[in-house]
Amino acid sequence: MEFNDRLKELRIQKKLTQQELADLLKVNRVTYRNYETGTNEPKFRTLLELGKIFNVTTDYLLGITDINEFDKSYEENIEKSFKEISDATNDYKNKLDNALYRLIKMVEYNSAPKDKIGKEINHIITIIKYKNIDIEPFAKNMIKQWSSFEEDRDYLLTLIGNNSETTDTK
Repeated sequence: MEFNDRLKELRIQKKLTQQELADLLKVNRVTYRNYETGTNEPKFRTLLELGKIFNVTTDYLLGITDINEFDKSYEENIEKSFKEISDATNDYKNKLDNALYRLIKMVEYNSAPKDKIGKEINHIITIIKYKNIDIEPFAKNMIKQWSSFEEDRDYLLTLIGNNSETTDTK
């Protein structure tokens, strides 16, 4: 459905005249009529205001989708939001998992010195801590899981343990 058709349909459902809607939008009636006829398109702010007035998303208003997210109950919207956060968290964990795995394997294959990789892992932990996410237990678990050599594993775990003591006291 085209924007102008959807706009007219929503106005009629709300039982508003073109003048009443124009007044709500603070535009003259001719300007509003031009939106409904497709002669003119509203500015971005006007489009947002129309979404608020009709309690619809701009995607719905523009005809991009026929599903108005605001028709869903707040429980459905909360559930959808948590699913999106969970999916993003899982994606984040997978990327972090891959990055740590690569760093650990660099130590095992002697392509980088242990102290250098340990410092890089500490750097990652410190940066992410600034976002209030403690990945140190995750990193330690990854090192325990993926380090094939006990000496490398113990060394990396010691470096991380030393880092957490110094960053916690700051």
